[in-house]
Amino acid sequence: MKRSLIAASVLSAVFMSAGVFAADEDMGELKINGEVVGTSCTFEGANSATIELSQVGVDRLTDLNPGDIYTGYTSPEAILKVKCTNTANPRISFNRSQFVDNMQITKNNATNNGAGFAVYLDGIQVKPDEAGNYTLNSSKFENGVYTLNFSARYAAVENTVTPGSVESVLTMTVLTD
Repeated sequence: MKRSLIAASVLSAVFMSAGVFAADEDMGELKINGEVVGTSCTFEGANSATIELSQVGVDRLTDLNPGDIYTGYTSPEAILKVKCTNTANPRISFNRSQFVDNMQITKNNATNNGAGFAVYLDGIQVKPDEAGNYTLNSSKFENGVYTLNFSARYAAVENTVTPGSVESVLTMTVLTD
């Protein structure tokens, strides 16, 4: 009985002392990670473009599940051109936080109305990988210039979509190896 009391007392003291040492610290740590990769390409002419979609009735999006895309309307194309000195492994690096988690749909920065956009490049939906990279077709370079033909469609982000503005901004860098 004495041994179990002594053992319990020692264990209790050990756990209590660990709590004492977990008090506020005067030092902390900030980790910064990055990666230097191949060559950045430069935008030729304009470095930004705006896609204007026509208004769409909320009834067109109410039967969509989260992640579904309304295919009844596609925006006109917005064109950006990039010039690259190298054409090996071309890709667009998007800021992944500008897409809804586990969906290839952009976040709505205007209102929380359950809608966003699916973005298309040359008629194919842009689906960045987990790092935010989207591979480009290297055969589309013409004299070192790649023409990016973007378009967009409305998409549901939540089960319920309500009327309101839908705005998204995508930050991108075009890279090659």
